Amino acid sequence: MEQFENQDTDLKKKIIVEGIKKISVLGVIKLHQIRHSVFAEVRLHPEAMKSLEILHYHVEHNLPVEKELLFKMVPELFVREINKLDWRDR
Repeated sequence: MEQFENQDTDLKKKIIVEGIKKISVLGVIKLHQIRHSVFAEVRLHPEAMKSLEILHYHVEHNLPVEKELLFKMVPELFVREINKLDWRDR
């Protein structure tokens, strides 16, 4: 049983985002990019922009993405998975 919990909570584990989650992740990334370029009061840190670009490339080309990057950049889409984590990893 503990083995399955470790698989769900291992943030270094890489996953491939597919289906509706892929479409949703790409949509949220596009929203962040548009907000950054259109609205002067919304500016993302250069490291955040770089992370969004990395995430976009990996999701677009069906490459594995670390859960930590995915949860950090689009947490609104993975609330259920994030709630499985203990308080230190959140």
